[in-house]
Amino acid sequence: MNASDVVEALELPERSNVDRRVPKKLLLENGAPTSADKRFINDGVEELIWVAALKPTTIGVLEFREDVREYLEIAVLHLMLRPHAKSARLAELIHRAVPYPVLLLSDGEHTELSLAHKRWSLNERSKVVLDDEIIGIEWNEAKDGAHRAAFCNALRIGRQPHGSLYELYQGWMDAIQAL
Repeated sequence: MNASDVVEALELPERSNVDRRVPKKLLLENGAPTSADKRFINDGVEELIWVAALKPTTIGVLEFREDVREYLEIAVLHLMLRPHAKSARLAELIHRAVPYPVLLLSDGEHTELSLAHKRWSLNERSKVVLDDEIIGIEWNEAKDGAHRAAFCNALRIGRQPHGSLYELYQGWMDAIQAL
């Protein structure tokens, strides 16, 4: 299974499609706090595509607001990695760089899916930080192939909770953790 298979399995409404390349320069400016991180991005990222923007107006699910966090949009991103890229660190940098919750699909030596809840920074209310660890999987066809149909079915947007964008995002996290 590759990232395109996952996007197809999500069954996202057409009006949510963005299909735009994200310039590497934006990642370098917003997601690379150190010179080593800049090297990881330059050496490891082949291309980053913004696949879809999931908003109340594009998917009919309410935004989520509370004192600790707000989910106004979920970004679906497709990261194409170069050989021998440090996929875990690049995923973390991308999750940190984007101010919205991200469903990140990474294609490299393996296909990986990752998500991370976000919250307001305690020090600077205007900044968003990761709230706990990144939840992710590395798809292994030999190990996971028997569960492919059930996993793809569990990812469908129509199968996720629709009370709020936060609940929908948590539904995807639950599906990944169940696999």
